[in-house]
Amino acid sequence: MINIAKVVHQANKAYCEELKDFSQVPWEQADDSIKASVESGVREVLADPGITAEESHSNWMEFKLNAGWTHGPIKSEHLKEHPCLVPFDELPEEQQIKDKLFIAIVNAITLTNVKVPTVGAGTTDESDRIPKGINAGATVTAQTDVEEAKKPTRSEHKKGGARASAAKKGPNL
Repeated sequence: MINIAKVVHQANKAYCEELKDFSQVPWEQADDSIKASVESGVREVLADPGITAEESHSNWMEFKLNAGWTHGPIKSEHLKEHPCLVPFDELPEEQQIKDKLFIAIVNAITLTNVKVPTVGAGTTDESDRIPKGINAGATVTAQTDVEEAKKPTRSEHKKGGARASAAKKGPNL
């Protein structure tokens, strides 16, 4: 999980730099409290891959507030102040995107069973692989949802199926 947290942290750092925010340090230089915050967020997404950006942000806020952080005009690790300690709907869009990006990266890694390089090394080993139970459950759910979506409802079945009706009518232009 630490490897996933590192990837998410580095992606967040890169995104922030695109926004001209250079306050993020590389994972290796990050304070343990920052790493713990990212790891907590990763655990939340692993526990619920369908978590919303609003829920993820709320969890992050709770983590920060419990660690003694408060709302402030600029991010300051020394003062433990952060401008994003506000409800999700009060965040600027570019800050909301950070929460969405976080979830998307964790899910992309776990749903595709990507091997993430070991922290501080250039190799991977079997311990870097996401547990198969997480990947398998998510895959089965996605496949089941697709299969269920293809099945006609009871009323469509009686009428010959919505797809059959749509095929007879032709495409909607």
